[in-house]
Amino acid sequence: MIKRIFQCIRGFWMRKLNAGVLSVLLLLIFAVVYPWKGHVTYVVDGDTYYVLSNYSDNDPAAAVKYKIRLYLMNCPEMGTPEGLEAKIWVSNLITGKDVELESLYLDKYGRTVAIVWIASNVSLGDLITNNGLGVVMEQYKIKGK
Repeated sequence: MIKRIFQCIRGFWMRKLNAGVLSVLLLLIFAVVYPWKGHVTYVVDGDTYYVLSNYSDNDPAAAVKYKIRLYLMNCPEMGTPEGLEAKIWVSNLITGKDVELESLYLDKYGRTVAIVWIASNVSLGDLITNNGLGVVMEQYKIKGK
């Protein structure tokens, strides 16, 4: 009797485990990240921006607003001269312009962490680091990105 109960429990957990593994595999298969276009409305600081998706001059109300955190980038904080310089430089570069984004995940503050391109194959993060306005935070790197 106890052996039969153990077999039933084991069978139940094996089915659950297989369903869990299948769910993870399906998530990995269908969670392919596609770049999307957005319109930058405001630069909070050197590495955080507000972007509208589905933006159209004809129907701005249809747009969805996202707070974007630039992937791997850390710019000086606001309240420092370097932070203000980074904000002004990035603001002049992207505010009011369309960008391409690749959303990766949500951070603990609810911001969408994304790679941002200002033109085909021109990474905003690369421009920021090349101009000495921020540093790359390698410890947050996702394998393959």
